[in-house]
Formats: sequence, C-alpha cells, structure tokens
Amino acid sequence: MFDGAPGEAVKPPQSEPVSDSLMPPLPWPSLFHDRPRQLLDLHLKFAYGLSSFLYSLWMHVAPYINL
Repeated sequence: MFDGAPGEAVKPPQSEPVSDSLMPPLPWPSLFHDRPRQLLDLHLKFAYGLSSFLYSLWMHVAPYINL
C-alpha cells in the first residue's frame, strides 16, 4: 500500500497535461464551420418552437372566432 520508506511522504501520481485534441471545439470562431448537423438541429428546434407557439396561440384564439 505504501510505496516509500517509513516516514517518507508518498508522492501523488503525476498527471499528464491535457492535450488540445481532448478539448471540445470552441463554438464562437465559427458556429457551423464543419458541423452542418448543428445547423439542421437549430432549424428543427426553431421549426418545432414556432409551430408549438402558433398552435398554442391558435388554441387560445380559436374559441373567439366565429367562422
């Protein structure tokens, strides 16, 4: 369990420096530079949000409209 001699402090294992390849890419240089999937997801989220907003608006307004 102890690696050192009695009375000697056990040094913690040295951690290796984190390389840049493990870090996620930063979003601000170019949001959709090499990721068209992000652009597609943004469009789908926008379309879903807009359609749900219009549907809820219609559900609130429709009872007052006599067609």
